[in-house]
Amino acid sequence: MNFYTLLQYDVKSLKQLIKNASNQKEKYHYLFALISKDFLCVLFCFLFVTLFSIIFGSINSTAGVMILLAILSTRFIDFDYNIQHNYIAVLLIFFIEAIGPHFSQLFSLPIGFIINILSLLVIVILSCYKVDYGHHFTFVLGYILLWGSDVNGHDYILRCLGLMTGAIIIIAIMFHQHRNKQYETSIHHVINEFFQDTKRTRWQLQLCSLIALTMLIGSYFHYPKTSWICFTCLSLSCIEVSLHHFKCLKRAPYVIVGCIIFILMMLVLPSYYLPYVGIIGGLCVGVCASYEWQTAFNCLGALAVTVSLFGVGGAIILRILSNIIGTILTFVYLHLFHYIFDVLVSSKFTKNTMINN
Repeated sequence: MNFYTLLQYDVKSLKQLIKNASNQKEKYHYLFALISKDFLCVLFCFLFVTLFSIIFGSINSTAGVMILLAILSTRFIDFDYNIQHNYIAVLLIFFIEAIGPHFSQLFSLPIGFIINILSLLVIVILSCYKVDYGHHFTFVLGYILLWGSDVNGHDYILRCLGLMTGAIIIIAIMFHQHRNKQYETSIHHVINEFFQDTKRTRWQLQLCSLIALTMLIGSYFHYPKTSWICFTCLSLSCIEVSLHHFKCLKRAPYVIVGCIIFILMMLVLPSYYLPYVGIIGGLCVGVCASYEWQTAFNCLGALAVTVSLFGVGGAIILRILSNIIGTILTFVYLHLFHYIFDVLVSSKFTKNTMINN
């Protein structure tokens, strides 16, 4: 197997190859591929976001992060329906990313809540026809990032230009990578399926309403890092209940582990190394295949960015508290949502039966 082919493998697959290697030479070959892939990926991410920030302003780097994640995901996987319709979906998604997070904060909280939930629903419906592909994570994460770092005036114009540029890049990648794929499913079919009582529809409604509700509550109480709670809700909102329970049990403990690692790094490294802590965290995430350690190392970048605002202690407390709140909120809301949904469906069924009789 040539080196370039190995670089296309995901972390889990490369680790499995390392584990099953027949000799030390082969094992080191796969290990070098894993490390090289990790380094090249982080380098590409750093250069892309840096270039995006230079062109569209550092305050809009969050938009660059979302576009970057979309590039990495759509390079290998499309939306699993008509490719030409994928292009339309990308344009709609990026249009909503440009206006939804911004305009939801220009009106009262109830109206903002409606804008957020409708925006998120359209994004999830269009990008998440195949839940296993995980496209929803990229675009909902981007929506949260943009909502949590809203801009105005000239910066907002630059953000819109940046997002539209991102949409063109994603469409170009989809055309290059997936143009020969044939699907019978159309975007019209995807939208119609949402209005059926399916497991996917319930999960989409639960996810979007939870994120929008979290934004509403966080805004009402002026919580300093509502986006962190939203990230936790997004991570824990799984279509499979067993996976949801697993993540709920692991999330907070490994966030604490990540905070402890951050404290140790602050004690060992000189203060001028702080900007590199996020890069170190990214490198560590790149070689981790488990949810637990990805959660832990993701803390490094988040904490490094917020230390200047809240101090080391304040950032750590806020990180842990946000994840605990998000975990409890997601766990309670998931069960409450399904109970209410079942009651409404049952009532509707009973009513229809009585009418037909």
